[in-house]
Amino acid sequence: MGIDIFKCKAIKENHDKNDVEYLQLTILGKEIDDNKYLIKLKDVFKDFIVPMELEHYDFEKEFSNIGLDYKKYKLQSIGDNITFYNIDNFDETLSFDEKSFSTRFISEKVIYYKELSYQRKGMKDSFYTDVISGSYKISENKIDEYNSMDYILNNGDLEIVKMHAEDDSDLIKWMLADDEFIIITC
Repeated sequence: MGIDIFKCKAIKENHDKNDVEYLQLTILGKEIDDNKYLIKLKDVFKDFIVPMELEHYDFEKEFSNIGLDYKKYKLQSIGDNITFYNIDNFDETLSFDEKSFSTRFISEKVIYYKELSYQRKGMKDSFYTDVISGSYKISENKIDEYNSMDYILNNGDLEIVKMHAEDDSDLIKWMLADDEFIIITC
């Protein structure tokens, strides 16, 4: 499995935007609320949240142009083609040329950050099964919450992650300051 781990420093709004990345906290203006670690990140770093105009595909307009109701479809993938499936009939898919879609700008909430350190791989198999496995917590045949540790916000959680790191990994040496966090992507 491939894994990328980024140690990041949150940056206030007054910075050169070419020198930093951003973490998007809303999608199409709506709060992302299904990841408990992202919710914690928004709370811990609330003083760093700023608006940013981001360009999005205008899916509703394109569906309307061909006489279909966008609300009856879910996005499946974006690449050279943009593919949707019908939520009432999973076998029905629509594929569009990415270049044919118009776009619009929407104000989103973001946190700017600067990457301080990076680690590719270097984690034991137990990391995948015990720390980021499953992503969703299921009980009594229903999904309770998104439970993947995608963001590390404090040194206590970092120590848990370190227990699953290879002895020679960079992450073993990391500590977090108050304005720092870690992003884990698989």
